[in-house]
Amino acid sequence: MVNYVYRVGRDALKKLLEFLKAIPESTEGIAGDAIRVLGLFYGVLWQSELLSEMIALRVTLGEPEESVSFRDVERAVKMLEERGIVSVEDRLRASLSNVRGVPDKLVKLVGYPELLKVLVVDERMQRYLIARRGILRRGNS
Repeated sequence: MVNYVYRVGRDALKKLLEFLKAIPESTEGIAGDAIRVLGLFYGVLWQSELLSEMIALRVTLGEPEESVSFRDVERAVKMLEERGIVSVEDRLRASLSNVRGVPDKLVKLVGYPELLKVLVVDERMQRYLIARRGILRRGNS
């Protein structure tokens, strides 16, 4: 598990809550969903993978697949980085199609353990986790 030494200040937590409370269709709402998805992946995910995971979250919640695009994700990540909620590193991601790896951006929630406390009480996150659990149970029957 990733061990962060960052401490999250009150200003960062206020900003995080603004994103989580924003309407899903707005850039801020898309950023909120990026935070939720990062929370599901221990605070770290490749930017190229964020889109498919955000689509999964939205479709599971009954929203259209087209409600988010890769450009939306790029804008949201940039906004979150500017506000100090995520850090972004240019890295090489392993790929079966390219032995040398593929350039990508590694997106990390700053202060993940502290932010997780906010995410577990987020209503949208709770609805997603309950719906996902139901889908997984039906699949295992």
